[in-house]
Amino acid sequence: PDEFATNTTPGTTDMSTALSSAVQSGVKRLVLRGTKYAYTGLTIPDGTKDLTIEGIAVEYHAGSSQLWFTPTTGNGIYFAGDCDYFTLRNLTLNAHGGESDSVCIADVNLTTKVIRSLIIENVHVYGWKGGIFIGYSVRVQIYGGYFSGHGKTVADGVGIKIGFNVNQSNNMCIMRDIYMVNYETGVWNGYSTNMELTSSIIAQSTTALKADAGVTYVNNGYFESSTTAINAGASAYIYGNWTLNGTGNAITLASHRFARDGYQQTRVVAYRNAVWSLNGGPTKLPFDAEEEDSESSFNTVDSDFTALF
Repeated sequence: PDEFATNTTPGTTDMSTALSSAVQSGVKRLVLRGTKYAYTGLTIPDGTKDLTIEGIAVEYHAGSSQLWFTPTTGNGIYFAGDCDYFTLRNLTLNAHGGESDSVCIADVNLTTKVIRSLIIENVHVYGWKGGIFIGYSVRVQIYGGYFSGHGKTVADGVGIKIGFNVNQSNNMCIMRDIYMVNYETGVWNGYSTNMELTSSIIAQSTTALKADAGVTYVNNGYFESSTTAINAGASAYIYGNWTLNGTGNAITLASHRFARDGYQQTRVVAYRNAVWSLNGGPTKLPFDAEEEDSESSFNTVDSDFTALF
C-alpha cells in the first residue's frame, strides 16, 4: 500500500484507499511494512484470486505490522463475493478507534458466491465483538494467532464461526494452535460438515465450543467456561479429547450424538454443578472419565447412550 500513498503518520494517516487500490491492482502478494496502517475497512472484491496479504511481524512491538481499524462499527476485512486462494498472515488487526460491534474478518451474506481455500495464519485480533465469521466456503484453514473479544458477558460475541446454515455452509475447516479469550462463544460450528480443532485454548468464555451441525473433531483442546464448555446441537457430532475447566455444565447435549472417544478422553476440572447435561437435565457421565477436584460423580456405561462409531 505504501506505493499508493504515503503513510505520513503511522496509525493516524488514513491508508484505506491505498490498501484498496493495492488489492484491486491485481498484485498477488501485498506486504505490509513493520508499522501501523490506519484504515476504515478493506473489501476483498468479487472474483479475487491468488492474493496474499502479509506482515513482517506480529504483535505490539517496534517493527510489527498492524492494521488499525479507526471506526467503532463495521467489518475489518470483508469478502464481497467469489474468492479463490486468499491468505492472510503475520499481522495484528486492532479495532483501535474503539471496540467495534462488528466482525474483524467476515463473509456474512454469501449464498451463491463462495470462498475457496482461505488461509489465516499467525494473525492476532483485538477489539471486535466477532473475530472471524465465514459462511459459504470450501477449505478454511486457521493456524496460530490470538483472539481477544469484548468479554464473555457481551451478548453475541463469537471468536470464530464457520458456516451459518445449509445454504451458507463450509465443507472443511482446520484450526490449530489457537489461543482465544473473552468471548461469549469461543468457536462455533454453525454449519461445517467437517471441522478440526487441534491444540487450542479457549478461555474466559460462557460457552467454549458450540456446534449446531456437522462433525467437529477436537484433538488436545483446553476449554474454560462459566456456563457450558461444550454445547452440541441435535444435528451435531463432536468427538476427540480435551480438558474442561470452569463452572456450570461441562457438556450439554441436545441429543445422544456424541462419540465414545469423547467420553473416554474427557478430563474435567473444578466443575461444581452438573458435569453432564442431556436435553436440559443433569446426567452422570456415561463412560469412565478422569475426575479432579470435582464434586460431581461419574458412572460407567449407561444403556441410554450409544457410541457414534
